[in-house]
Amino acid sequence: MTFKYISVFLLIFLYLTQLRSAFSTSPIFYFFSVLGLGVLLLDIINNKVNKDVFTIILINLLMVLIQIISFAFNGQGDFYFIREIVLYNFISILFCLFFYKINVNNKIQYDYIKIIAFAVLLQLLLSFYAFLNSSFFDLLFTAFPLNLGFGKLDEFAEIRMVTLGTPFFGSAILSSVVILILAQKINNNKETDFKLFLSFIVICALSILSARTAIIAVVFSLFVIFSNKKNSYKYFFMSILIFIAIYILSKSISLSNRFTDFVDFGFEFIYNYKNSQASESVDGVTEMLSVVPGDIKTWLIGDGYYKASNGVQYYKNIDVGFLRSIFSFGILGLSVFIFLNIFIVYKINKDYMSAKTKLLIFICFMLLMVKGLANIFPHLMLVYTLSLINKNMSNNNDINRNTIL
Repeated sequence: MTFKYISVFLLIFLYLTQLRSAFSTSPIFYFFSVLGLGVLLLDIINNKVNKDVFTIILINLLMVLIQIISFAFNGQGDFYFIREIVLYNFISILFCLFFYKINVNNKIQYDYIKIIAFAVLLQLLLSFYAFLNSSFFDLLFTAFPLNLGFGKLDEFAEIRMVTLGTPFFGSAILSSVVILILAQKINNNKETDFKLFLSFIVICALSILSARTAIIAVVFSLFVIFSNKKNSYKYFFMSILIFIAIYILSKSISLSNRFTDFVDFGFEFIYNYKNSQASESVDGVTEMLSVVPGDIKTWLIGDGYYKASNGVQYYKNIDVGFLRSIFSFGILGLSVFIFLNIFIVYKINKDYMSAKTKLLIFICFMLLMVKGLANIFPHLMLVYTLSLINKNMSNNNDINRNTIL
């Protein structure tokens, strides 16, 4: 394994997991985004900014403008949406610009989808082992603390697997995108790849144990994989063998009550939905959906608030992504936010992501928005960047040739 490969793997791992060190509240990959800012400034000076990247930046700036209009019109509000979503999008863009330059200038080209898969697999396996081993749990989350906002880490860990870097709903968002692009990769392979498929199965299982919402992407991914009639029967039999092996292994190991509770958290809804935590979660979402704006002004430009006055809890105690966006900056802002994700999905090279997978990712995004604010843009921005790197290497055509002027 070369130094270049390890470097690329670490960069992708840090970006996707959003790991924070014990010495800073910001994710580690922010450091590389600072270097990306230098790349962007040089591209602007030399008129080498890619048209699509320029458009993406403008769309994000448009959300900032709409939020400011909402604040000015209401005479009050906050800028948490800009801080947590739009600013994070900008930092992600800068990182991707840096990552592109490093790979292209050094003529680096790998199977990036596999690297993404193994990065997320490592994240989930470390998290899973931390759940089983309390000493490792303390060591891992002391070195890489989580920004939970409120609530105690130990209390969350009692009932569910706490994912390293991006816990809870953030883990569901990341896993959903990765599961679908990995399914696309498996579908594209002319020959079956057992190692990759096994990684896919493990990622699917651990993602659900971390955040049940990931089941949506898991179901969609099966449509992608089994649409390849040539290899579908092979994957079907491999799935049976893998699950038999897991069943035998689980029976041969003495499972603790804590582990049983952990499995119940992820899968109880399948065999005991009525009494499961998933049922309570669905009831909570249904109750939130009944809280809607009461006037035209709020529907159009929002109340200007994304969070409650304490800066931690949700405005009006609503977690639903659609409603949070509307209350923050109205249907106008929500429409721009949705368009941003449509645009980046559309711009990903079709050889890297088929039209079918793009559609499923968008549908998955819309369903996730019912549960919470699903910002899939940073993950899609990385996939878009990787597709440009591959295109550049294949066609020897630099991104800078397609400039804004």
